[in-house]
Amino acid sequence: MALFADDLIRGIIHTVRKSIRLNRVEKWPTIEAKVQRFRSEDTAPYGHRLRPVLDYSYEMNGETQYGSAYGIPTAEINKVADAADNVTTLRVRYDPANPAFSQMLSGDNPDLPFGIEYDYF
Repeated sequence: MALFADDLIRGIIHTVRKSIRLNRVEKWPTIEAKVQRFRSEDTAPYGHRLRPVLDYSYEMNGETQYGSAYGIPTAEINKVADAADNVTTLRVRYDPANPAFSQMLSGDNPDLPFGIEYDYF
């Protein structure tokens, strides 16, 4: 029973922290970013799914910044990859205190063929 309670508490803390981070990022300004490439990552040993990833770049204060958007793992990576080929620009949010740090949100990119995994920030 104690193990279940510990897991439950950890899960609640994780969810609250993720929500706090997401609320903070939603307040950051947005900027247009260019897709550099689409790739996928293996999620083994957690299943036979691949995680879609879009690498992007954006200009801030005369400097090129880079970031990656990690998607929710899927068994249909080929469909996602084909659809991602049509995405050339994205809206990303950047930290005004540290413009090199950015995060892409699904709501800012409704044409994106996959959802963003928010555990990666």
